Amino acid sequence: MPSFRRGTRAIVTVAVGAAAAALFVWSVRGAGARAVVEGVRRAGPWFGVVLILGGVRHLARAAAWRQALDPPRRLPWRSAFLSALAGNAVGVVTPLGLLASEPSKVAFASLDAPAGELAAALALENLIYAATVVAMIVGGLATLLVTSEVSPRAQGTVVWVMVGTLAMAAALAAMAILLRRPMAARVGRWRRGQVASIVAIDALFHAAAVAEIWIVVGAITGAFPSVRTAFVLESVNRAVTAVFQFVPLWLGVDEASSALAASLLQLAPASGVSLALVRKARILCWTAAGLSIAVTRARSRLFGSR
Repeated sequence: MPSFRRGTRAIVTVAVGAAAAALFVWSVRGAGARAVVEGVRRAGPWFGVVLILGGVRHLARAAAWRQALDPPRRLPWRSAFLSALAGNAVGVVTPLGLLASEPSKVAFASLDAPAGELAAALALENLIYAATVVAMIVGGLATLLVTSEVSPRAQGTVVWVMVGTLAMAAALAAMAILLRRPMAARVGRWRRGQVASIVAIDALFHAAAVAEIWIVVGAITGAFPSVRTAFVLESVNRAVTAVFQFVPLWLGVDEASSALAASLLQLAPASGVSLALVRKARILCWTAAGLSIAVTRARSRLFGSR
């Protein structure tokens, strides 16, 4: 039976990978490969800024996790950042997504703080982060409906996505409360300022993401877009990231969704695909750094006491 399950998982993994690769090729060809490559080339000089903004986002999530501890100083800044970066890398390169990244963060940071407290704080921070993601997705899609000329068919799709996002958020919140009552009790002990600071840190995470898109789209098209356009594109990206955790690097789905969103915003589909590729390059760079840290921390955990 275990071998059958492993075989089934392998088949599913290969099928998902093949479908993602096919969607990626279709998206690039549909948008125009030459135009996509040219867009990536134009964004090249700004890639250093993109990497810095990516670092700000990683640092923000680590800070929010640290802030969820009581007191936050129980987890050193360096450990929080390196462990979060390493855990994210593990989640990116495996089909398990959050199921792999979050336990990995706790395991890496447990060298410096109690694992139980780290896990509880991470779970609580994830709840607040999820709430901000829902707000981003719903806000972005609502902005798209109100301010853009969208066909009735596309409007229906957007509305259903909004309803599905809200329903999923409500279900996840209910499950978290029912299955993690001790965690819910811990929420009750949080200070109001502590919650507000975590929300503010997560808002910084989203602001850096919007800034990244504003810069990259401006470089690709030769004219900086409105903040509204960058906000809508980032909300689409957040939705893809949340729903397609099982697709490594969100291959294909990111390019296809970015092309569609770009066309709805009166941008060339190639601009959306180029944007997705630049984001993917940023993810690969930070993932490589995270995997290096993961190896180092794993060695420290295994052999540090010898």
